[in-house]
Amino acid sequence: MKNARILTIFALAVVLCSTAAFAKAKGPYHNLNLTPDQRTQIRQIHQEQHAQMQELAKKQLTRQEFRQQSMAIRHSSGEKVSSILTPDQRAKFEANRKNSQMKRGGHRKSQAQQV
Repeated sequence: MKNARILTIFALAVVLCSTAAFAKAKGPYHNLNLTPDQRTQIRQIHQEQHAQMQELAKKQLTRQEFRQQSMAIRHSSGEKVSSILTPDQRAKFEANRKNSQMKRGGHRKSQAQQV
């Protein structure tokens, strides 16, 4: 029960952060000049990700299983978003993400490999 609550909170946090990126002036989408159609498609991808994360949170998984599956969901969503962006937008988006990661204290993949 406690794990389910934690996982649900985590899933909601992921979605809130991803959808809040549109509202933030400094989010990863802030300087991409997205078309209305792109915004709609990206919102839909984030909503699908949210639904998948909620379903994942309902499962009885070990921490490692949850982490692997949630990373796969996020990776898939990221690829879908990337496919919607133009090459110029994709380059700006990656630069925004790297800048954000550096502000948080480094690159998460390198930290995850150390664990």
